[in-house]
Amino acid sequence: MTEFIVSSKWPNLEEAKEAAKEYIISRGESWKYYKADMQCWVRVCKNCTECDFRIRFNIINAGPVKLTILTSHTCPRTTYAKSWLGHSLSFLSSNQQSRGVVGGGRYVKPKQLIIEEQLDWGNKINYQQAHRLCKKLRIEIFGDEILSFQKMPSFIKKMQSSAYAGLQVDEHSRFRCT
Repeated sequence: MTEFIVSSKWPNLEEAKEAAKEYIISRGESWKYYKADMQCWVRVCKNCTECDFRIRFNIINAGPVKLTILTSHTCPRTTYAKSWLGHSLSFLSSNQQSRGVVGGGRYVKPKQLIIEEQLDWGNKINYQQAHRLCKKLRIEIFGDEILSFQKMPSFIKKMQSSAYAGLQVDEHSRFRCT
């Protein structure tokens, strides 16, 4: 995780927002939208009006982004105990990819993800969420089969127009370009 202190800079707002999200979720907290315009991006505590939590990024000439305000939550942790952020697919998939779930291949089961998420991150997810996570990870890691097959007609057309389009099988039953 990126160090998150006041006066830190990021090259653009997207990277700064991702760092903020990672920082807040790793602490088990939440936030809500307060203000966002061409000059700043501000978030406050989601569930409590008495809480002092505030995070603000200033956007410098549509370029680098600087963290100018970071105030910790003062509300009790039970206020945001069931935050949606820790259960979002983007957060869960980054957790599993950082663990190297690729080793399980296409055959990672939702039950396995439920157990790993709870053991590694203390994050309780239900079976439906784990199933959605499996589908998302398969697409991110192995790609979308439908898109792959949609590319086949143009690939075949290029192979037919190419001088090296022929394939032969040699005496060892291996393919060979001709």
